Amino acid sequence: MMASIVAPMCAYSFFLFLVWSLLGYVRVAGGLRGEIPPEYFRVGQGPRPSDRIVDIHHHFSNQFELPILFYLGCILALVTESVDQASIVLAWTFVGLRIVHTAIILVKNDPKRRVGPYVLSGLSAFAIWANIFRNVLWS
Repeated sequence: MMASIVAPMCAYSFFLFLVWSLLGYVRVAGGLRGEIPPEYFRVGQGPRPSDRIVDIHHHFSNQFELPILFYLGCILALVTESVDQASIVLAWTFVGLRIVHTAIILVKNDPKRRVGPYVLSGLSAFAIWANIFRNVLWS
């Protein structure tokens, strides 16, 4: 069961590589079409690119905030040998909700729709940590 916690981490990492690829594509295509000025690539200054490009860029940057707690929690559960069915379900829940969150941003960046999956994914990450605490404290 211990190795089962690795699958959601791998799935989420693969998903992030897809988002990173999309970001690279829209940035290169935007640069070639003249939608992103060279100075914006160089120093992040100058005329602002289209909202779509900025949305994808901000969303990708966001993947290095809350998801870090997800990865650390999964790794800590593995190291402390506290992986159980609950932690696996919570990890897959986190991954699924983050994919839904990304889909909402990429299709129609509606804050009212994306806040639910965002908050619930954060609660899933918190629950992974709470579960580790429970398992380690009472083991």
